[in-house]
Formats: sequence, C-alpha cells, structure tokens
Amino acid sequence: MNKYPFLLCLLSAIAALVATGLLFSEKSKLHEQQLLLQRSQVNLKAAKEELALTSEQLSQLKLQLETEQNHRVVHEQQLESVRSELFIARQETTRKQQERSTQAAQVKQLEHQLNAVRTQLIGSERTLKASSQEGKIAQLTERVNELESANLLLTAKLKSATDSENERP
Repeated sequence: MNKYPFLLCLLSAIAALVATGLLFSEKSKLHEQQLLLQRSQVNLKAAKEELALTSEQLSQLKLQLETEQNHRVVHEQQLESVRSELFIARQETTRKQQERSTQAAQVKQLEHQLNAVRTQLIGSERTLKASSQEGKIAQLTERVNELESANLLLTAKLKSATDSENERP
C-alpha cells in the first residue's frame, strides 16, 4: 500500500510536470498567437491605411477623370464650333469665288461693251471730224462765193468807174 501513495505522488509530480510543460507550451503558443494577433493588427492597420490612401487616390482619380471629361466636352464643343466656322468659311469662300467669277464675266462683258462704244466713238469722231471739215469746206466755199460776188461787184464798179472816166474827156 505504500506503493500507491508513492505512485500517486509520482503520478502527481509527472502530471504537474506535464501540466507545467503544457502550461509553458501553451503560454508560448499563446504568446506566439498574441504576437501573430499583434502583427495581424499592425498589418490590418497598415492595410486599412493603405485602403484609405488607395480610396483617396481613387477619389482623386475620379475627380481627375471628371475634370478630364469636362475638358474633353469643352474641347469637343470648341472643335465643333471651329468645324462649324470652317464650314461657314468654306461656304463663304465658295460664294465669293462664284461672285468673283460672275464679276469677272461682267467685267469682260463691260470691257467688250466699252470696246464697242470706243469703236463707235472713234467712228463718230471721224464722222464728226469729216462733217466738221465738210462744214468748214462749205463755209469756205460760201465765203469764196461771197468774195467772188464782192469781187464781181467791185470789178463791175471798177469797170463802170473806168468807163465813166473814159467817157469824160
């Protein structure tokens, strides 16, 4: 019977040693778990900070995207305005070219008419000059006739004066 208490005591000591080993083993495991928990909390905190930073960057990128889209819309409106102005300018250029062509045709027609009028004017001047010379010739002929009449009259007076002097002895 002495064996039992000794065995019980030995068994108790072994159990105490095993319990102590298990306690230290569990404490070290618990300590490792706490370290892992602390690391996980630090990693979680870092991940949350990174998530917040990423979220902020995402917000900035969204804002930048909206700004760029607004700029794109403004640029598209400006481009459309420039295209519209270009289209209007092309139409205006086409219209002006047509007007120039029409005006050039009118100028050619007017030049042709001017040349015709010049020709007519030159002909009229020649006719006028010829008729003016004919008028002068007619005037000179009339003057010559008047002078001849006056000459005849003077000759007749001279003859009658010489006849009357010849009759006077």
